[in-house]
Amino acid sequence: MSWEHVRPHIEAALSDGGNLWGFDDVIGEVEAGEAHLWVFERSAVVTRFLEEPNGRTLFYWLAGGDLDEIKAREPDMAAWGKAQGCNRKMLVGRRGWEKALGWKVAGVMLAEVIE
Repeated sequence: MSWEHVRPHIEAALSDGGNLWGFDDVIGEVEAGEAHLWVFERSAVVTRFLEEPNGRTLFYWLAGGDLDEIKAREPDMAAWGKAQGCNRKMLVGRRGWEKALGWKVAGVMLAEVIE
């Protein structure tokens, strides 16, 4: 696996999220086992676990590339999460993900730059 193959997909997702993390930070999280990298032909996804009192959540942290490919592979990622003890999946992202995945809206995240 080449990090350069996934760099444009991950950097695009980081940019959409306000560049709170850098690409090298993501590499570090994956290499430390804190996050999981899913590499596909035309896209990439980074997931991580959220440990909560009533269960484990598979959190889709970063996703970039071909939306149709991501949608087609999402059930595989969810099945893997279930096998890892997850009883919920969640993501925070742009409104388009709601329509693309058809998931239930569980809340709203608001953000603004402090100047």
